[in-house]
Amino acid sequence: MVKKSILFTILLSGFSVAAQTRKPLTERQRLEIVKKEIVTEGILLYRREMAALIGGQIFWGTTYKDPSFVGGYITYIKNDSTRCIFYSSGDTPRVIGTFIIDKQSSPETVVSSMAERDLSPTEKELYALRKQAEHAMQTDTLFRYFSNVQYHLIPIIAGGKRKVYMLTQPKDGGTMMLGNDYLLTYNVKHQLTDSRQLHKHINTLSFVRGNALDTTFTGGAHSHIDEADQFITATDVCTLMLYSVDPFWKQHYVISTRYVNVWDFRKKELMIYTREEWEQLYGN
Repeated sequence: MVKKSILFTILLSGFSVAAQTRKPLTERQRLEIVKKEIVTEGILLYRREMAALIGGQIFWGTTYKDPSFVGGYITYIKNDSTRCIFYSSGDTPRVIGTFIIDKQSSPETVVSSMAERDLSPTEKELYALRKQAEHAMQTDTLFRYFSNVQYHLIPIIAGGKRKVYMLTQPKDGGTMMLGNDYLLTYNVKHQLTDSRQLHKHINTLSFVRGNALDTTFTGGAHSHIDEADQFITATDVCTLMLYSVDPFWKQHYVISTRYVNVWDFRKKELMIYTREEWEQLYGN
């Protein structure tokens, strides 16, 4: 018993020393963690939006010309591919189109099927989550609505979490909208636990001049000075990747009170500087 007591004391002392010697994260280390989380989520959203775009172009160009028969679409990632399914309208929807897109989001390698089938268990869960988000959009005064735009819902179930992003896309092909985006969080019973507006302000950037591409536009910037989030958002990253025009777009800047966020279009990389770091490197 004495030996066990001594061993326990030694182990406890070791844990105490380890806890005392563990250094807190530096600001730079913390920013690297934040950066990784934002980019990972942003690329996830981008892959799903690209799957919806590619799948939608094929779907609407084939069998279904009557939108009243179509209930909507869902995208999700399975293994290394992204899947986009279209489902029928009505209380018991069935899958009416399936599109499998590779990790590079290449339209040339899409595997398509217009065979009708039941929704898989994963698709049923995502469908239920999307329907809850549609209900929230109709009843919650948080959301703002505008003419000449499309609203995209992206339900996600991953890591034990259930959430739905809502993005806004202008119907004008020469305009990119950063803002009017939302994040809804749900529990396992698909009950809404949190709803958050990701941007208070809407930033609309035009990249055309007349009827032609404005080749002098290199990516633009927008402000988070009085936004709740001091960092570029995952929805920002997703939107920037969707609209990127190579080789003309170089970098996009998000300026907040404490940080300067720089998205590099070519490298698909995010850099986050404190304002002090930025001023030391580049001046005011």
